Amino acid sequence: MSNTYLFTGFPGYLASALIEDLFRNRNSIEKLYLLHLPSMEKQAKKQIETWRTVQGVNTGKIELVPGDITQEGLGLSSATSMQLLQEVTHVFHLAALYDLAVPLMPAWKVNVQGTREVNCWLSQCLHLERYIYFSTAYVSGKREGTVYEKDLAHGKGFKNHYEYTKHEAEYLVHRMCKKIPTTIIRPGIVVGHTKSGATAKFDGPYFILNLVEALRSL
Repeated sequence: MSNTYLFTGFPGYLASALIEDLFRNRNSIEKLYLLHLPSMEKQAKKQIETWRTVQGVNTGKIELVPGDITQEGLGLSSATSMQLLQEVTHVFHLAALYDLAVPLMPAWKVNVQGTREVNCWLSQCLHLERYIYFSTAYVSGKREGTVYEKDLAHGKGFKNHYEYTKHEAEYLVHRMCKKIPTTIIRPGIVVGHTKSGATAKFDGPYFILNLVEALRSL
């Protein structure tokens, strides 16, 4: 049986890399719907054009869908929403504000309210088999030592609004686990591809890591 996927967070680096892996490792793709902000349409189309030259990526199975996870119904038209609710079998939710210096209100709107809207929408999917949510290792906040996957609740505080809002968003996803088969992934800092080193980020810690790598020969 073929799967129909919905991705949020496109055309972000991680979403794009995961989509390429899906094509490389699976033959059961019926369709990929890629949700993107209207303001990111140009970049989204550019990524599709890039994939036309990548072996194994079938762009004929990809459809761009403009929307906004912070809006009710993900900002989709009623016709588009109804179609996706009937077709989608797997949801990858990656859309988030990842800036460690982001103010509270923008972070809350995207990371928490956005996740709440995604949860609400996908709970109406007729054939959903798996919900894959990308959280972060930093939901652990200021805690030290070993922190297990079930140790979400704590009172140690957080270093920034990013950590706090991702913690609150993951709490919302945990509540979905009772209703929907859910996978929560907690990556650390995603620097780039493990083999090629390709990355879409060159600021902050990424710049420092690249600088350290360049200075190794000295």
